Amino acid sequence: MGGSVRVDDLQQAQLDYLFLSSEPFPFSDKHVQELAVHLPNTRIVLVDGEMFWYGARMLQGEQYFKYILR
Repeated sequence: MGGSVRVDDLQQAQLDYLFLSSEPFPFSDKHVQELAVHLPNTRIVLVDGEMFWYGARMLQGEQYFKYILR
């Protein structure tokens, strides 16, 4: 299975949260606003893509996610 995720896929998933990462695609507030129209019950959060890398950044991950999910 491959390809892009469609808005209707996200709607059907009934997500509580949707993380939009800064990499490899630099999502922005514009994307949050566009998706919020279609996902009114989903909290859409821009996240630092580096926090998903393996290694030293993972040590900061717990505090980072506590901060963004508050």
